[in-house]
Amino acid sequence: MNIIYVMLGAVLGATVLVVLCLVAGLLVALLYRLAPIVQAIDIDLAAPLWVTKWRRIELPEQPAPTVALCRQPVADAEYFHAVAHGLPMFTKRKGQALTFSLADRLAIGMYFRKYGGEDSVFVVYAEERKP
Repeated sequence: MNIIYVMLGAVLGATVLVVLCLVAGLLVALLYRLAPIVQAIDIDLAAPLWVTKWRRIELPEQPAPTVALCRQPVADAEYFHAVAHGLPMFTKRKGQALTFSLADRLAIGMYFRKYGGEDSVFVVYAEERKP
């Protein structure tokens, strides 16, 4: 009879442990959903409670910075210039380098993995060109 009690206790303990892990996971998921909502609300804590004003901060939308691609940026910098026959061409002059929006970095990385075979291409910030 004692063996049955020990086995029942072990099964019950494992079940409680699994349920507590599930509850902890749900709480963490809930916190990840609530955190951006709480962070978006700005409360003036210096004012008295009955005068507290709730306001939402709207940040201005900024364009993604312009970047250039560079190979060996420290020792002998070469910048991505053009594509010939599906292969990348590099130049020593940064002014001749093609510039991209930083938002396109995934597409650029996929291009170099697929066609260029270049593993050592780095993203560097480009200067703003004035027309």
